[in-house]
Amino acid sequence: MIFKASISSNQSHTVWRKVIQNLSTFHEDIRCTITPREFIIWSMNSTDTSMSQARFKCGFFESYEFRPEETVFGEDGLQQVQDQQLNVHKLYSFKINGKLLAILFRKPESDNITTLHLAIHNGATCPESLANRFQITIHTESLMVKEYGPNIVPIKYDPIVINLRYKKRFLDVYGGSCEDQEEQLDPRLLEMFKAFDRELTQSYFNSDILSTGKRSNALTPEDEINYLCCNHQLLKNFIDSCNTSATEEVKVEVSISKLCLTAFTKGIYSKNNDVLRNAIRATNIVGTNDLEHYCLFTTAGDENSKRPLAKAISFGMKDFKNFVNMAAFWRGDQDVNIWFCRPGDPIFMELVKDDLQLELVQVTDSGDAVQPMGSKVTVTRNSPLRNSVVKVASPRKSPLKNKGPLTPNVADNTHSPLKPKSLFTTEDDEMQERQQQRWKNPIRGKRRLDDEDQETHPSANYEHQQHAETAAHRTQTTIEWGDGRPNLTNDGPGPGAALDQRGMLRQEKKKFLRDLRVQRGKDHQAQTGAEDEQFGPTQKDRPKGLFD
Repeated sequence: MIFKASISSNQSHTVWRKVIQNLSTFHEDIRCTITPREFIIWSMNSTDTSMSQARFKCGFFESYEFRPEETVFGEDGLQQVQDQQLNVHKLYSFKINGKLLAILFRKPESDNITTLHLAIHNGATCPESLANRFQITIHTESLMVKEYGPNIVPIKYDPIVINLRYKKRFLDVYGGSCEDQEEQLDPRLLEMFKAFDRELTQSYFNSDILSTGKRSNALTPEDEINYLCCNHQLLKNFIDSCNTSATEEVKVEVSISKLCLTAFTKGIYSKNNDVLRNAIRATNIVGTNDLEHYCLFTTAGDENSKRPLAKAISFGMKDFKNFVNMAAFWRGDQDVNIWFCRPGDPIFMELVKDDLQLELVQVTDSGDAVQPMGSKVTVTRNSPLRNSVVKVASPRKSPLKNKGPLTPNVADNTHSPLKPKSLFTTEDDEMQERQQQRWKNPIRGKRRLDDEDQETHPSANYEHQQHAETAAHRTQTTIEWGDGRPNLTNDGPGPGAALDQRGMLRQEKKKFLRDLRVQRGKDHQAQTGAEDEQFGPTQKDRPKGLFD
């Protein structure tokens, strides 16, 4: 046997079962790593946006044995790592179906588990049927023994050491400057600094973490990290108070005076602004006096701003709810440690209880991206309407300010319908205006308005022209006095002859129109008489025959 462990207490059985069930919700397969000091189980979702990990120390099990040097089968899972002190440690890692494990470790109905044995043979004396098998033996109070052997796939362990990186940065930013501060820090916070430093020193995977150390006196906005420690019951009350099935995201906003926990769901709208999904928002506000500890990263830009200092981060609700509910079976008070940096960086949560350490890492929303610029921090927001906004040089200046008054065109004054007219007009003005209006309408073609008026009102025009024959003719340039009637006896071609020709045409046209009017009247009377001789209005003109 290269690995052998057993669990006998009911509380440990419940914790083991809950952890396996929770990790199986992230991915179908879960990964296990066996070390001389602890048993690590972790799982990551298919989109690589959330990861959960559980570390069971040796004290969690009743018995714990690990002999990696006896490995014969499944050598792909055996590996060696070197820590910062150049000590070599052997590990064994494998992959197993998490859904199947959740079913096998399910609590039996009307019965309790007394002892749970876990083993991996893969030694020199291992039979072929037990090679690469995770042997599970369950003893119940009803004296039943259940044995299972699910298949395992040996793999190499590639640790994601976000927890060590955040704790190292946290100690560099806050722990290194505690000696320079005049005021006395909280003793509990100093104990946490010592515990984190001890964990970094004893970790198997601290070779790359401790080698990239940084002095605390050279901090920049890129080193931002915020810490929050609160009671587990505070997060549990928030989960129970909001509708977690209808909300998708969580926003944590902490300031000097209060902590705001908001569960929300963004609304979805169509192109026509039709509501496809309503937006939901629920907020719980807690004073910072109810928190155990909190550390906020500030810069010169934050201190000079008029707004109160506040740090906010948004992440998914589903995995956060599972993480909080997974620790709800413990009785007593447990503290949850939360580390987060700028929006877009992962958020790390940790819960330590006895010999078990639960961890959750989630990606965050990068809606407000912070760009470090020297000692100042600036917030940039991308608006989808930025490219379509019309830019004005000055919002207070009118675009018509530099333009002069409108100067009307002299040539267009005669055609304007709003042209002011004088009170008294002369006949010369009326004649000039009429001459200009003759060729005005382009739609009617090159036809004078006088001809159109004659067609519509021939009798009125004829009387007007007949009166014009007797009136004196005045031109635009000269004024002449003559006889009341033109000399018709003049044989030569002159204005009198032209006037006689026009008069004859008008008389003929008048006669033609008069005859046309008389003919239309006769046709109308004939039609009326014919209608009187017909049948009634409801009958047809011609009765229907028998053979029609």
